[in-house]
Amino acid sequence: MTDRISNESVSPQLALAVRALAGLMAVGASIAIAAANWLGPWEANLFAQNTVPQSGRIALLSCAAAGAGVAFVLGCVLAARSGLARLPGVARFVAPLGLAAFVPAALRREDWSSQLDLALALAALVLISRPLFRFHLRAYEEPQFARLLEVLRSLGLGLERKLPAVLRGRLALALVVVAALVFSGYMASFTVLNHLRFGSLTWDLAQFDSEFYNTLHGLPFRCPALMRGPPWSDLASHAHFGIWLLTPLYALHPAAETLLVLGMALSTVVTVTFCARLCDSLSLTTPASPAAKV
Repeated sequence: MTDRISNESVSPQLALAVRALAGLMAVGASIAIAAANWLGPWEANLFAQNTVPQSGRIALLSCAAAGAGVAFVLGCVLAARSGLARLPGVARFVAPLGLAAFVPAALRREDWSSQLDLALALAALVLISRPLFRFHLRAYEEPQFARLLEVLRSLGLGLERKLPAVLRGRLALALVVVAALVFSGYMASFTVLNHLRFGSLTWDLAQFDSEFYNTLHGLPFRCPALMRGPPWSDLASHAHFGIWLLTPLYALHPAAETLLVLGMALSTVVTVTFCARLCDSLSLTTPASPAAKV
């Protein structure tokens, strides 16, 4: 009876350890592929066009197998020294590194024949990273990683004490706002530069520029570019009542460039809001100590 109970308790732990070891092997293979993509001559069209020659494919598969093998050995050594219970926590901690294989291709814009394909690939990378980071944050429930979290928090508190009083308690918010402003400014300048080089290949920008300009001059929603005849109103097909809210900003500099900058600003607000909600959903609390429970 005792042996049966012992086997039943070990089986779930062994299953978790096997899955964790498989995850570690996937991470090892991904890191090896990323290293090969940086160093090898076959990386140019690996994910963008899938035109890697056979020699390059063999080299990449060999690197992936070697990386998985190294991760397998390291996982077995960790299990032998610290027990099977440590493997799931380590696998959670390194889970985001499973995307390493895709990072080199995403950072080389010249390898992509279409900007739309690159944008879709980056969007997919961000969407996939969310569950991986959620999985990663669960690692801090383990005692060894909870101590690391406490060290990081103490460093953050030490840095926060050196800030002006108005920023104390708002360090994370300040970092997010600064990062959002830098990103928005960079992308807005790049978008405007692309427009000035006649790279805005779309009807919508001209139509909205016409609508904003006419609304600003007392002819709301008029858009002759639609070529629908008098009264040239876009309300015949679209209800863009948000123009009333943005027209005062457009009046500061009535031009298509203003609309591009407003678009980047609004997308930044949406992104920051999404990240804030994500942080709320991923909020962690350190496990209470036995003394606190008593």
